[in-house]
Amino acid sequence: MGQEEVGAAHEKAQDGAHDMKQPQQPQQHYREQLNEEDDDPIRIARYILLQFRDPDDSPTLIYWEGDWWEWVGHTWTAILNERFRALIHNQCAKFFEHLQKAALKTLEDSEKIPRLKKVTLQLVSNVELALKSICISPANIDSPSWLPSASQEQTKVKPNYLVPAKNGLVNIRALAEYLSDSTSSASSSLANMLMLPCSPHFFSTVGVDYAVDLAADRPSQWLQFLHSIWPGDEESVSLLQEWFGYILSGDSSQQKMFYLVGPPRSGKGTISRVLQKLLGLGNCAACSIDELGEQFGLEMMVKKSLAVFEDVFISTRDDAGRICGWLKRLTGQDSIGVRRKFKTTISVTNKARIFMTGNEILRLPDTSGAMASRFSYLVCKVSHLGTEDIYLTDRLLSELPGIFLWAIEGWARLQRNGKFSVPKSTENAHEMTRALGSPLSSFIAEKCTIDPISFVAVDELYDAWKAWCEDEGIKCCPRESFGRLLFSAVPNLTKERRRSPEGRIHVYSGIALRPDMLFDTESDNDTTDRPRRITF
Repeated sequence: MGQEEVGAAHEKAQDGAHDMKQPQQPQQHYREQLNEEDDDPIRIARYILLQFRDPDDSPTLIYWEGDWWEWVGHTWTAILNERFRALIHNQCAKFFEHLQKAALKTLEDSEKIPRLKKVTLQLVSNVELALKSICISPANIDSPSWLPSASQEQTKVKPNYLVPAKNGLVNIRALAEYLSDSTSSASSSLANMLMLPCSPHFFSTVGVDYAVDLAADRPSQWLQFLHSIWPGDEESVSLLQEWFGYILSGDSSQQKMFYLVGPPRSGKGTISRVLQKLLGLGNCAACSIDELGEQFGLEMMVKKSLAVFEDVFISTRDDAGRICGWLKRLTGQDSIGVRRKFKTTISVTNKARIFMTGNEILRLPDTSGAMASRFSYLVCKVSHLGTEDIYLTDRLLSELPGIFLWAIEGWARLQRNGKFSVPKSTENAHEMTRALGSPLSSFIAEKCTIDPISFVAVDELYDAWKAWCEDEGIKCCPRESFGRLLFSAVPNLTKERRRSPEGRIHVYSGIALRPDMLFDTESDNDTTDRPRRITF
């Protein structure tokens, strides 16, 4: 497929989107209904809805999951409740003025001039309720999805593959196929699928706030910047490309969170700013790690595409346990209850991907080791402290259309591989996360073997654990807690009783100590607390 076909598809989508940019002016007359009172809420609601129509007479107002949403040209945007009620009040007043003007035209000289009706708070509430009854979304609608009013032709494209931009709906799946075709011989039908016209029939609460150029140049300054952060480390650059594409696509199936760690002035903030601009600032939530689990701590993340936690730091062990639990729930696609100020609590599945920056690896207590597997790390090692380029971000943002295409290439590679790349430069970060979060998991990895036919005495394994903790300078857990933590780290273990020369003793089946951790009780006269081998 040549550049001419891409350009034609681009222009076609632009023309379709341009036709919908100018909102239709409300009609001057509402549809008369027989036997309706002047202040009938349904009658006023129909009058108000005349303002929320596009040039094709499609509705551009919807009530979804407790909020009002308006289509603003390429995405659906939430309307603040106070602003919407003010709009209802204003339109009720205009409606009554319209009625009075119509009555004055037919007024006889002897008749008394009718009084203008008052707009009361009760009327505003009743009209809003009437609007909800008309505009409420179908029960199965989520973002993104096609509304029931969409045409059969539109619904041929899966909504998960569409990214709304100012100049059209970008089909990232078709775009990925085009970008991966090195021969540029893709069919013209693929060119027509790269971008669709913007439409209020496509319900999406997120979208980029710039025009996507399907023929944009490679982002040379952006790539130069990345190679200055990771010189000679193409694996890290490729992983960041996968991050950007994954976040841009709206996918959350990998159940990963992204942590960019490194010293001050190492490029973390610049990457974060470019990522947020790429997605659109309105689609990102600036969050604080300390607010996770607080009363309204999750409200700002609802309906967002990205939750950004910058300069993360956990002050106390109690905070670490609470934060660890919430991070697992947010990345695990669990249904969570979100409390909202002055609104009803809603149950949602979090769709906001988590992106963190910080100077050190977080200590998150998690004996099971699940937390370490949720992180995808990138380590910045080159600091530009004292040689910062304050104009760098502005130059990089000028390449957003090219960065968009670069990110889609990363998403395509992630789809082919099925998982994120793991650069060699991040192996220590992953190991440190496991060690900090679960010292017991590190002990098992270093000093034990996992085998269904193996077994070890309960006291023997605990003594080995205690000795390892002393060597590592780690506080050892009490004997009473050791078994619970062990089963969390190795769920397939069993505890049973077996015969030994010392009688019937408790053993763990499915695990054994490595030979270097054992000392024969018959030949070793050491009286320290080192673990002893018990012969069965």
